[in-house]
Amino acid sequence: MFLGENYISSIRAAAKSSVLYVAKDTLEAIIASDPAVAVAYARFLSEKICFLNKKIAAFTSQRSDSALAGYIIDASGGDGECKFSRAAAAKKLGMGRTTVYRALKMLEDDGIIRIENGKIIIIDAKKLASRRSNI
Repeated sequence: MFLGENYISSIRAAAKSSVLYVAKDTLEAIIASDPAVAVAYARFLSEKICFLNKKIAAFTSQRSDSALAGYIIDASGGDGECKFSRAAAAKKLGMGRTTVYRALKMLEDDGIIRIENGKIIIIDAKKLASRRSNI
């Protein structure tokens, strides 16, 4: 919005939703009139930057177990488990399936995850998060 370029995004909602479009001039006026809006917007953008930095770190990791830990955390959405496809993970992370198998085994051998019935169960979320940050 503030770059002066036209940028087209696709938005997908999980449920029926409404979208509010706010013109740039209107948003600037709202921010100028209420500093709390500017702070909330800065907080929102900071959260997005942190999220994207974690994604970039996971995708560029030299350590397959660290990259896979990030993938599992994101896929679980905080639920403690997620459906898992080795082929999908390999494709998303840009690594071979054999590398994904080895990384899974490392995480499983360390007691961080358990694999059962096509799902990954997170046993130790703290260790998984720590492994992710070891990128």
